[in-house]
Amino acid sequence: MMKIIVGMSGGVDSSVAAFLLREKGYEVTGVTLQTFSACRAPEDTCADQASIVAAREVARALGIEHKVLDVRSDFKKFVIDYFCSEYSAGRTPNPCVVCNESVKFTSLLKCANGIGAEKIATGHYARVRENRGRMLLMRGVDDNKDQAYFLSRLTQSVLKRVVFPLGEFRKSEVMQLAREHARGAHERPESQEICFIPGDDYRAFLKQMCGSRIAGGDIIDRKGKLRGKHQGIEFYTVGQRGGLHLNSKTPQYVISVDPIRRIITVGDIDDLSRNEMRVSDVNWIAYEAPEKPFRALVKIRYNHPGVMSTVQPQPGGGALVVFDSPQKAVTPGQAAVFYDGGVVIGGAWIQ
Repeated sequence: MMKIIVGMSGGVDSSVAAFLLREKGYEVTGVTLQTFSACRAPEDTCADQASIVAAREVARALGIEHKVLDVRSDFKKFVIDYFCSEYSAGRTPNPCVVCNESVKFTSLLKCANGIGAEKIATGHYARVRENRGRMLLMRGVDDNKDQAYFLSRLTQSVLKRVVFPLGEFRKSEVMQLAREHARGAHERPESQEICFIPGDDYRAFLKQMCGSRIAGGDIIDRKGKLRGKHQGIEFYTVGQRGGLHLNSKTPQYVISVDPIRRIITVGDIDDLSRNEMRVSDVNWIAYEAPEKPFRALVKIRYNHPGVMSTVQPQPGGGALVVFDSPQKAVTPGQAAVFYDGGVVIGGAWIQ
């Protein structure tokens, strides 16, 4: 019987993933990551005490072993500190992508190695398959729940050992399975918020965690004219409209953030449009780093529909992405993900 580790939060998706693997004959061990003591854990992301209790109850109902893995130190280092430093650098962080790359899957693999488990699994809506010795990361069949975007930093060595049991299911089917087989899991509310920020008040969190770095500055327009004052660049992101408090006849949006001079530049909505972007640190998944330009659907954030683009690989592991049509609010710090149909070609960081 093959051993497998399943990351469990006590919610619907991870609970059903554990159930499906048990039904397939795996020897399943549920593992809950204790990441941040003050967080309200959403599905398969991090766990506070309530999530640990919920996951333990589901594991007991399924008749599988359950462990709690304390990864608070790594979570602080790779996610919390990163979250603060990115905002201080004028970029908008993507903590879920970073957590998957640096904490979640690394921790689950370490635990798997410790007990001799061949595979690990999570409740993500994505798929993995092998093609000529290379592992392909693919979208989940449920377009409304597909989470391959958040997994775009996973390497071949990780993907070779990952199972995504929900990749072939729709959310409605998963909910039905939870009602029938995962006691109590379907009653836990799902959250779309950042797991380690209570009430989704990221400004209060930043003040608490990195308040000494925060300082006010000027808000200017594209001509350099002073338009107002801000309380800290950490509280603004490209494309933001609210919170500027400017006296303007037309809506104003953040079009750039200068972390050195601590200046916010604003403009009209048309000023947000870009024809191209540069990305760094590309993680190529579908194949090794290409030498020639290629065509791909490119998503510049999770809820972005994607735009057909020409991707031109650059020296040093980056790329120039030229959009077929101008895109608004291309935000430094966010993940850019390249797709060929349902296959994830790779993921990078927007500069």
